[in-house]
Amino acid sequence: MFCGPLGVHNSNSAELMAIKMTLQLYSSSHWVGRKNLFIEPDSKVAIPWVSNSSMRHWNYWSALNEIDNYWRIIGEVELRHILREVNALADSLANFGVDREEMFMAWW
Repeated sequence: MFCGPLGVHNSNSAELMAIKMTLQLYSSSHWVGRKNLFIEPDSKVAIPWVSNSSMRHWNYWSALNEIDNYWRIIGEVELRHILREVNALADSLANFGVDREEMFMAWW
């Protein structure tokens, strides 16, 4: 899990940054090639941007290119939309990260 400062961005940008950070962290883990990665964002907008290059918003090309690069390293990744109300931990981390000055990460 992680959270950190993003600066001033909209929720779609924040969701893309979270997906990118997830892929970045996972791509450098020992799990690559051993376990499939499932990402459950609550943004119905970000998922098509990541999954379908013809639906990408030009403002996010840089982040989406980085996402593509990490995706190639990992291989099997599945994005599943999940309601914010069901994903309380992610919502709490997002709120916690708003006031942080540096990144927080933890894993087990």
